[in-house]
Amino acid sequence: MTAFSDMADALFDDPNQAVDAVYAPPSPPGGSSIAVRLMLRKPEEVAQLLQTGAVAEQALGSLRVAELADCRENGVLVIALPAGGTLTRQVKAPRRDERGLVWRFSLKPAPP
Repeated sequence: MTAFSDMADALFDDPNQAVDAVYAPPSPPGGSSIAVRLMLRKPEEVAQLLQTGAVAEQALGSLRVAELADCRENGVLVIALPAGGTLTRQVKAPRRDERGLVWRFSLKPAPP
């Protein structure tokens, strides 16, 4: 273990930073679902549009590579909400961080 992987583990284990989720790979080929810890964030981007600014929100997520070795485009996450219930989102453009410890991706609503 490195200091970076120890830090990532501490962040993902913190209930204030991450939530429980279940990842299901896209089908085909499909596969079994995997329980993971997910960090969510919604940064705002300000884009210029005809001499005015427009604010766009995008949902982003992170998963530990140690929990999920193969995060794929169109995989589905069922996210446990802190207030109860679940939220289903689809993974878009997954990529590993520079140290190879964390998957980073955008999230979009999953098809019904």
